[in-house]
Amino acid sequence: MSALRHRKQRHDAGRLCFDAVVTYRSHPLCGQTVEITGSVEHDFCRHLLIRQDHGGAFYLPAWMITPEAGSIKPVGTPRLPLERLRDLRALLDLLLHSREDELVSTGDVDATTPS
Repeated sequence: MSALRHRKQRHDAGRLCFDAVVTYRSHPLCGQTVEITGSVEHDFCRHLLIRQDHGGAFYLPAWMITPEAGSIKPVGTPRLPLERLRDLRALLDLLLHSREDELVSTGDVDATTPS
């Protein structure tokens, strides 16, 4: 059975609207059917707008409703290749350096050297 079920009685040519089952095991709504009413692209990942019965809404990464997401199994000891760890370190260094530059240029941090 597919994780996606289109709503039959609601149709609006301009709006995305269908039901889907959250399949990602670590999500609190895993196994539940949610109403999807829109989508956005964020950081190269599609996110689905989920409407809740109480009127609230949130975004869910689209991959969390795929059959593959349900087959992800946790491992006892996480393992990342050394090269990926180096890539992560380089990214974090870049982000931290960019943030420091932003703070200095906006005057949030005193850029003078203490005497």
